[in-house]
Amino acid sequence: MTALASMVLTVFTSYLVNPSWFDSGSYSQYSTHSTLEECQIAKHGMDAICVGDSPSHLYVNAEAEAVVNDLD
Repeated sequence: MTALASMVLTVFTSYLVNPSWFDSGSYSQYSTHSTLEECQIAKHGMDAICVGDSPSHLYVNAEAEAVVNDLD
């Protein structure tokens, strides 16, 4: 019981110190690629994730996309 309580306390304290570690963000589909490798190349330098092997879908963080659009 003590181990469980200390683990919960550690996670909660981590959230208080740096809540961005726990933010998965809201992702929206950006594009579709025929392979995972093509998707990885396309996401280079973006706050994005690739899902699936063939086809692979590129999802970008909606907040990061808004920042990029504001810079244009």
